[in-house]
Amino acid sequence: MFKFNRQNIDKIRRHRPWIPESTVLGENGALIDKIDFPFVDDADVHGYWTPCDMVRKNSDFNSNKTKWKHGYHIEFAKFNPDGVISYVFTDIVAGVAGRWITNGDRWTKNIIICAYPVVQEIIACHYEVTAINQEPFLFMDWKTGDYIYRYMKPWICVFRRAVEAEVKKYDENK
Repeated sequence: MFKFNRQNIDKIRRHRPWIPESTVLGENGALIDKIDFPFVDDADVHGYWTPCDMVRKNSDFNSNKTKWKHGYHIEFAKFNPDGVISYVFTDIVAGVAGRWITNGDRWTKNIIICAYPVVQEIIACHYEVTAINQEPFLFMDWKTGDYIYRYMKPWICVFRRAVEAEVKKYDENK
């Protein structure tokens, strides 16, 4: 039987350099990222974002041509100045679609923290905001079950800044 311990995570990491040194293995073999980061504001990320592409690495992104053809689970993400993230999902996620929800995800400068301890999915996704042709884009590690349970390198989800008119149809108070 395979035992999940520090020695085994080091063996896994040897061939997967994208797994951070601070990541450990949970009892069920899931990767558990370090998430105890202090809040540091990043005014560049405040506001509304909408996904526009998925790429393997940042340099693969072309703002004039989308490569990803499979849709997105998120329609909008709102990065609030207090470090909380709200979402509008495109499909039924946690029984909610088409309205703003806050599920406990939070952010601090360059890190998005998603912690769902009941299912041992505890991840810290790196993000960065980069201007391309004077337009801001948010590049975020998209850590899914492929990363958590299969130790695969995460895709990069690229978001563009959403305009107020796009998000206006969703009432955050409902």
